Amino acid sequence: MFDQLANEAVANGQHASVIVLSVAADMPNPGLLSTWVGRIRGQLRGGDKAGLLSEREIAVLLCGTSADQAAIVSSRLRHMFEADETPHGYLHPSFGITTRMPNAPFEGSLVGAAREAAVR
Repeated sequence: MFDQLANEAVANGQHASVIVLSVAADMPNPGLLSTWVGRIRGQLRGGDKAGLLSEREIAVLLCGTSADQAAIVSSRLRHMFEADETPHGYLHPSFGITTRMPNAPFEGSLVGAAREAAVR
């Protein structure tokens, strides 16, 4: 779904940026990511999307957002979640960002590229 929406934005002449947040497989509270999605959605503009990709990944789609702007959003999210203490200590999610620009060559999945950029 995120890739399809990103492709539509690019086809309409907009930048499309995807941020993927990834946590370790041994995360102590699996329900925490759903809570994080809600917090992220509260920080986004109306046309932006956030949702779970898997039990340890969240994707954020920012339409009409350049790479520089997406880096600012990613930094804000990083700060918000690294300051979030859980009963088992602090979690430090990995963040990956990819931006696709109109009329620029791009092959593959924007989500996949952001996942690859989320190096732990």
